[in-house]
Amino acid sequence: MQDDLLMQLANASSEEEKAYLLAMALLETQPPEIREAIVAAAVPHWFDAEILAALLTHPSPLPGGETTPESAQSGVETPARVAGVETPAYTPTPVQGENPSRSDGGIQTGGSTPVSPRFADLYCAIRNLNLPFVQPFGELGLTLHDLTRAGIRWHLFTHEPERFKAYSRRAAAYFAEKNDVQRRVESVYHLLASIEELGQVIFWKQMEIYCMEHDSRNLSAANMLLANLLELIHAGIVGGNKVERTLSAGYTMLGDLQRNRGSISAAEDSYRKSLALAERLAQADPANAEAQRDLSISYNKLGDLALQRGDLNAAQQAYQQYFEIAERLAQADPANAEAQRGLSVSCNKLGHVEELLNHAETALHLQEQAFSIAQTLFAKDPQNATVRNDVAEFKGVVERLRGDEAFARGEYQAALTAYQRAFDLSKQVAEEQLTNLDAVRDTYWNSYKIGTAFAALGQAEQAREAFRNALALAEPFAAQPENALAQRDVAMIRTELQGCV
Repeated sequence: MQDDLLMQLANASSEEEKAYLLAMALLETQPPEIREAIVAAAVPHWFDAEILAALLTHPSPLPGGETTPESAQSGVETPARVAGVETPAYTPTPVQGENPSRSDGGIQTGGSTPVSPRFADLYCAIRNLNLPFVQPFGELGLTLHDLTRAGIRWHLFTHEPERFKAYSRRAAAYFAEKNDVQRRVESVYHLLASIEELGQVIFWKQMEIYCMEHDSRNLSAANMLLANLLELIHAGIVGGNKVERTLSAGYTMLGDLQRNRGSISAAEDSYRKSLALAERLAQADPANAEAQRDLSISYNKLGDLALQRGDLNAAQQAYQQYFEIAERLAQADPANAEAQRGLSVSCNKLGHVEELLNHAETALHLQEQAFSIAQTLFAKDPQNATVRNDVAEFKGVVERLRGDEAFARGEYQAALTAYQRAFDLSKQVAEEQLTNLDAVRDTYWNSYKIGTAFAALGQAEQAREAFRNALALAEPFAAQPENALAQRDVAMIRTELQGCV
């Protein structure tokens, strides 16, 4: 027998296959129910008695009322013999007189549901065997060593795919019934592994929820979702362009959440991961407008971060690439409102950095183009709140730039009037879109501009009030260690305030 195992290990094509062969050899003398439980336990990231019960009994309905295909059968899995090693199937049969639905007499485990003594005993037996590949998993239960788990999972997915999907569907149904974040994330993982399209839909919804709610636990949950999807991709369980696009979008959403929490370096890492995937997909299918749009979004996000860091040249390069892609998409499909809005936003972003680089004429031309496109879109869809906010935001920027032109001509009252209009518009957008960092910066920068106009008019008290207002709005952003742009802005505002006598 040892010689057979050595030969099988020598002929194994991967580390996963070797790990599987070794695990089955170690389990050879164990009862069938122990062996089957270990095989099933390789599917989730951890297990306890309650999870084993969910995996090894009749399937539960999936979220939305769907049931697994094998629910019409008895739950029996067919044994397989691959590479000379048998993977036993164990079909639990109720103990005589046992009612699995009863709660009295059940044993409470890590979950909230009483578990029948049979599965509690099975779990305890596995724990007491001291198998080298079974490890504690914090307070949640036990887990298999990473390589052993990968090996058994590889065997199931490669040689017994229906069995693997059956376990995964059962795990998805079980974890979906739980309310805590970790188990919710685990449910999505198993949906992706067993019903990929449904899993991607739920993945999107969960990422959106976690990234909209600013909570440190949500940041951890979003990271877990992405790590789980990557695990499935690397294992070859899911794949293809659609999955990679989902992963790319997930990194973008995670980057947004990290950026909103002030973690600029972490956000940049997420955005660059998204960009790498988006570039590959866009290069693979240059005619695919969706892939090109995804790529433009990645450049936009990196431009935002470069601007926040105060790296104007890097921001200009990223926004220029964003603009060029958006322009091509808009020209290719003039009736596409989404493509037209993409062009208007890209004009606004590129115009913003041109303003900071003191390229006033170029900046005004781009912002007027952004405003014109937004007006056209709003005229066609006046109920669209996003486009309505675009009109207000872009008009505010145009007003500020025209105020700058008046200020340069020495027309300080005209400049003040333009800056005040710009402030009112940016404040309106910032209050309606709390996560719109561009509108927030526009608001405090417009207040700063109002201060410079009052100072030029000799109205020192009004100027100080405007500068103090600008400081109050800008200082929370300047407190973020990596927000160099806000720190520069605050320094300029303080200098003007100190000199305003």
